[in-house]
Amino acid sequence: MACVHVVLSFRAAMVEGKTGVEGSVKAQEAPLFLLVHGAWHGAWCFGPLQLALARLGGLSCPLELPGHGIDARIPSSAEIAEGAVSRAAGIDWHEAVASLAEAIADIRSFHRGPTIIVGHSAGGAMVSALGERCPDLLDHLVYLCAFLLPPDLSTIAASMLPENGEALAPTLLKGPPDVLKALRIDPRSSDAEYRDLIKQTFYGDMTDSQATAAMWQIVPDEPLPPDVITTTARRWGSVPRTFIVAERDQAIRPALQRRFITETDAAFPERQTNVLSIDSDHSPFFTAAEALAELLVGIGRNTPRRDSEIAPT
Repeated sequence: MACVHVVLSFRAAMVEGKTGVEGSVKAQEAPLFLLVHGAWHGAWCFGPLQLALARLGGLSCPLELPGHGIDARIPSSAEIAEGAVSRAAGIDWHEAVASLAEAIADIRSFHRGPTIIVGHSAGGAMVSALGERCPDLLDHLVYLCAFLLPPDLSTIAASMLPENGEALAPTLLKGPPDVLKALRIDPRSSDAEYRDLIKQTFYGDMTDSQATAAMWQIVPDEPLPPDVITTTARRWGSVPRTFIVAERDQAIRPALQRRFITETDAAFPERQTNVLSIDSDHSPFFTAAEALAELLVGIGRNTPRRDSEIAPT
């Protein structure tokens, strides 16, 4: 799967650490941030954040989801115009969860510090799924302006809630997801107004040239998320969690982000969500990387490596 090369490259970095590069034992005991991108994006989007984390002594490793990066299944302009079924239709969500869990287990086997997983936007659903599948491998769950879904609520249904009524992301879709078998946008559209809408949705604080560069890297078709992410108090709820609200988010409005927190805490009262905020658009890993890195390093500083007794599934 797409995440395998990430594990190998990180392992190589840690092996180098043993010879003196990057601080050896100290590096292996530092908090490690696993970064999960959101819809239409990829591991590439975390570059500025990784640099900012490194400057603060933070280790990070982006995880590429299937259907993104070099595994992207990009429709042609004709397929977009015709409303053709997505080439990403065959991607299996549960296989992706299993693959990422294996990657995290591999990393955990040689990294001795705490493991903190950070999910952005739609990546929050993957964080929840992994928190349920392998809570013994994760020491903190971070939802970055993300879908922290309460029980029985799907990602698509959540995006249509009243608190998200002014969000721009739903207006980008190029057809019904159930017909296309994907969430489709058209980042290479010749329509200048539509491209500007993408910029305002995801990259409001970026310059036009920066936003254009980012749009050339996002993929048109996002594989459909599952209807519901099942989480339990014993497994997912056993892992400490933090939600970082993006206060000027046009993709997932702050009011919806706060509803996620309120309803999740009501459903899982045994452990409440730690809430932080950042003054940014939907992409703080680009537009507020230094401030975001400081928040994450602060979380890492207060996160010990847990010795969980919960058996993996």
